[in-house]
Amino acid sequence: MRRIIRLSALSLTVLAVGCLGGYTPPPTGGANGPAQGSNQGTNGATGTGSGGQPAAPASNPAPAPAPAQMGAAPPATAELVKFGQCMTATDFTSSGMDGIAKQMTDSGPCLSCHGSGMFNVYLSGDATKDLAHLRSLPFLFKFAELEANPDGTFKDIAPANRFSARGSEITLSHPPFTLSSANEQALTDFFNLTMTHYKAGNCTGM
Repeated sequence: MRRIIRLSALSLTVLAVGCLGGYTPPPTGGANGPAQGSNQGTNGATGTGSGGQPAAPASNPAPAPAPAQMGAAPPATAELVKFGQCMTATDFTSSGMDGIAKQMTDSGPCLSCHGSGMFNVYLSGDATKDLAHLRSLPFLFKFAELEANPDGTFKDIAPANRFSARGSEITLSHPPFTLSSANEQALTDFFNLTMTHYKAGNCTGM
């Protein structure tokens, strides 16, 4: 009689545990139990690694580095920027600078290649756009350059002569050309007019 009561109590205990959901049968893995090194956990996100150790969670990819921020221009370059701000639309047209874009080369006018600023030379034939680009970096480097003292400090600003020199630099695969005398004079006059404003200190932003 005691044996029957004990068996009945055990049966009730198993039945109660099963109904409450507190008992989960172990996964089958053959005669020796679950396979070792399983990476599948109960929810599929985490599990066990080799030797039954917890598997390391997947690491999130590192965020992309922020783009480098450009600092202030060096003092000498800042002087060149000031020089660019001394260019005026009146001087640009009166000196004939609006004709540079139409300078002919062996492959056609300059604006056919540089109409959108190719190689940091903007010559579209639109005087307003051409001047707006020429007075700012990096386009300004084609027109004017810095001169330095022996100790490396700023000395002066001089013509860069890139527009005239480029025509003979055929080793760089640029179509050859000879700058017209009118365009040569335009570059000289516009530089001198701009330098006059620069020396007087009456330029935009100065």
